[in-house]
Amino acid sequence: MAKIIFTNIPEPNHLFPIIPFGQEFVDRGHRVQLATGRQFRQLISQAGLDFAEIGVFEDFTVRNSPDGFEDLYDSLINITKQYVEEYLSLFRETEPDLIVTGSLDYGAAIAAENFGAPWIVLANNPGMLEPEGSLPYTGRGISGAGIKTNIIRYFHRRFLARYSEPLNQIRKKQGLDQIENPFTTQMVRADEYLALAFQSMEPGEPAFPDVVDFAGPVCWRPDGDGSDWDWINGLQSPVVLVPLNEVDTPDNHVLVKRLVEGVGDTNLSVIIESEKEFQTINWPENFVKKDRLHLDSLLPEIHLMIHRGNYLAYAQAVREGLPSIIVSSNAESRENAVRAEQAGIAKVTDIDGFRSGKIGEMISELLREPLYRMMTERLKEQLRGRGIAGEVATNLISRYNF
Repeated sequence: MAKIIFTNIPEPNHLFPIIPFGQEFVDRGHRVQLATGRQFRQLISQAGLDFAEIGVFEDFTVRNSPDGFEDLYDSLINITKQYVEEYLSLFRETEPDLIVTGSLDYGAAIAAENFGAPWIVLANNPGMLEPEGSLPYTGRGISGAGIKTNIIRYFHRRFLARYSEPLNQIRKKQGLDQIENPFTTQMVRADEYLALAFQSMEPGEPAFPDVVDFAGPVCWRPDGDGSDWDWINGLQSPVVLVPLNEVDTPDNHVLVKRLVEGVGDTNLSVIIESEKEFQTINWPENFVKKDRLHLDSLLPEIHLMIHRGNYLAYAQAVREGLPSIIVSSNAESRENAVRAEQAGIAKVTDIDGFRSGKIGEMISELLREPLYRMMTERLKEQLRGRGIAGEVATNLISRYNF
C-alpha cells in the first residue's frame, strides 16, 4: 500500500478536479490524504479521502477583482513562505510515496522538490507553462500581432519583477537552486506534468513544452439535495443552466441582471446555480435560483450552458456535450474560452458584450445551428467510456511500482 498526498489551494476550480484521481488510488487500496484549507474538510471526507489541514489557508479565499488574476497570485506568494514549512512538516511526518500538487500550489511544489519523493502536477490551467518570454492568460485570442507582443512583453517584465524574486528567496532558504522565472517554470521540474485539457483544443501558438502530457478534462463536484424535484416539472424547454458557484466574481450580479432583462418571461427556462444572494433581482417565472444542484440527475434536461469559463463548468459542458455561451473573465477562463470557441462548441463574449438585447440572439443561434451540437457530441463521444482518472492512476502505480 502506497501513501499518496494530494495538495491544492482551497478553491473549487483547482481542488475538485483532483478528487477523482485520489478516489481511484483509494479504490486500488492505497492511502490518500488531501491537504488544503479546513473549509473543505467535510466535502473531502464525503468524497472518501483523508483530510490534512494546511492552517495558513484558514482565511484564504480566491476572489476576482478589478486587479484580475494578480490578486490571486499576490495572495499565494504572500503566504508561500509560511505554507512551505507546513507542507514540509506534513511530508516528513507522513513520508508519502507520491506527492501530487496543483499548478498554482507553489508552496507544496517547493516543499515537494525539497522533500525528494516522486512529484506529479495535475493542472487545470496548462497556460501556466507557456514558453519563456510570455506569461499565462496574456495575448490569447487578441487580434493584432503587435498588440499581442506588447502585452506579453509588458506582463513578462512585470511578473518577473513582482513574483520571481520572492519565490527564489524561498527556494534559496530551502536549499534549492535559483530559477530565472519560477513563476512559470517551477512546475515543470516535477517528475510529470498532466494537463487536464484536450490537446486538440489548444489554440495553437505558443506551443506547450514537451514535458506536458494531456489527460483530458476530469470533473467532480459535490451533489446538492436531490429530494425536492417538484420545480423540475415546471421547466419549459429549452432549458439553460447558468452555474455561478465557482468563483466570487463581482460582475456575476451584472450577468444575472442582464439575463433577466434579456430573456425574462420568455419561452425558455433558466436555472441559476449560485450560493450568492441576488437581493435586488426580481425573478421572472421562467427563472429558478438554487444554491446547489443534484447535477447528474438534471443534465438530461439541459440544452445549453452559460458560464464564466472556469474549469468546472467548462469541463462539465465538454463531458456532457452541451454547447455554451462563455462570458469570460480572467485567468484560465480566457484560455478555456479560446479552446472552446476554436473547437466550435461555444460562443464567447465578455461581460461588456453580454448585453440584454443580444442574449436571446446568442441563445437562439446555439440552439438553431446544428454544428454546435455536432461538435459537442463529438467531444463527448471521445470521452465516453474513458475513465481518465483511472487510466492515470493505473499508469502511475505501474511506473512507481506501488
